[in-house]
Amino acid sequence: MVDSNGELKPEHLVLDEVFWSRGESLSFAEYAAREVGLIGALLEGSSLMTVLDAQPFPTLQGMSWLEVADEMLGFQGPARAAHAARWFGDAIAFLVDRRERSEHGRPWADSFERAGERVVDAVPPNKVFGDWIADDIWSMRWTRFGSLARARSELATRLAIARRIAGWLDISTPKQDNIAAAEAVMVVDVIGTTNTWEKVQEAIPER
Repeated sequence: MVDSNGELKPEHLVLDEVFWSRGESLSFAEYAAREVGLIGALLEGSSLMTVLDAQPFPTLQGMSWLEVADEMLGFQGPARAAHAARWFGDAIAFLVDRRERSEHGRPWADSFERAGERVVDAVPPNKVFGDWIADDIWSMRWTRFGSLARARSELATRLAIARRIAGWLDISTPKQDNIAAAEAVMVVDVIGTTNTWEKVQEAIPER
């Protein structure tokens, strides 16, 4: 959190130029004014793909989605991160090639079961997903890889993956539906910070 001089060290720096799309650069103030409407629409939790205005799984530059899936599935061992990577890889392989799912382990299940005991008013999965995407956009870490339009393609892809994972989990009641969405967000958020996924972000074409 601090540099060698003991001063606070920024995790990420955004200057006064933000690319809304490949051909449209905005000042930070202009971007912030537009972002308000986008964040608000995401938090409403309806028609998330329409709000993102992007299709999942765009054609990658220099790699294929099945190669990404295989790399995720190659994470072996009992670590929770390895299990999460395999869930993630299974979801990609299913969505792009209809491969059968291989990973079923949930070493984090006890945490979500405890969390479920504290849920009073369960919210729909789209509310969970919309809140997560809004937070990801608000963080502005996506500016490392290009425009918001490019980030929307990446987020639409992770949203599709999260929905597939949630669909594989227990969704027999509104509360379980809610917890399944939260568990899916945990998986895609953890894997979204890996070096493997950063290579994918760099391979997504600019829009």
